[in-house]
Amino acid sequence: MADAAAPTNVDTARTPARDADPVALGNQYKGEFTAYAGGLRLRSTQVQELVQQQIASTASQAESLKSTIQDVVQDKSDVQTPPSAVLPTFLWTTVLTLGASIGFFVGANILGGLVHLFFGGFFLSLATLVALPLYAYYTIKAKQAVAGSDAELRMFLLAYALGGGVLLGAGFNSTYFYSEPLAFLTPLVVSLVFAYGAPALGSARPTLLGASVGGALGLTLVAGLLTGALSFSYLILALLYAGVACLTLMTIFKFVKSDSESTHLYMLGYIVAYFYVKALTFFVLGSSEPYAAEAPAEPSK
Repeated sequence: MADAAAPTNVDTARTPARDADPVALGNQYKGEFTAYAGGLRLRSTQVQELVQQQIASTASQAESLKSTIQDVVQDKSDVQTPPSAVLPTFLWTTVLTLGASIGFFVGANILGGLVHLFFGGFFLSLATLVALPLYAYYTIKAKQAVAGSDAELRMFLLAYALGGGVLLGAGFNSTYFYSEPLAFLTPLVVSLVFAYGAPALGSARPTLLGASVGGALGLTLVAGLLTGALSFSYLILALLYAGVACLTLMTIFKFVKSDSESTHLYMLGYIVAYFYVKALTFFVLGSSEPYAAEAPAEPSK
């Protein structure tokens, strides 16, 4: 008679046999370890192949990017891009740069200590300079693939600029910087030049670049001189901001031929370059100690 206390719903097909023979158990364990090791070797081989493919793909993309940049810089032809495509691009880039600057200030002076309780400086830099730009790039591409609206993409870029600014600022919350220009002045002047001066400037590439980028750099330097903020660090940042604007403009001139083409990726490229410029200059020229106040000159005797 069956034992009434014994379970009657045991699936014997899924219940492993419990062999009391140590030799049999040893052989079983040996077989399991062998199978596991074989699986590890297979996965290791697959990972190595995947890494090699990614390296080859990255090298190919880097070479393609290098060739594209060379073509952009060396192009001396007349500009075919309508001012109506440049104006909204740089006008919204002005908003993005202002948002990124505000985010940086908040991250450096208000939220930096709180953020550092959870994340280190290396993680913040990696997130701001690598992870977030890649996420933003693929998100924009995905939204464009499903015909995302211009307003939706611009709001996404603004959220990215604010968030990236906060994270980058938190990463440099212990860094002192002598003086820096207002970053939004550069794209603002470029947009105003194309809004009011484009008809008189014609389509000559050097003239357009000189008037827009040169005018932006000149106004930034004058602002620094009038406010007493002009310094070596101020000058370096002003030159780098002008360089970012110049490269962005040249890229737009190369690839955008009508005002109906999307320019959201160019806005993203500008903000990413702004973050890299900001991080590089703060890392190289920043100080871990407050700058000493200038002592007043002693009166001559």
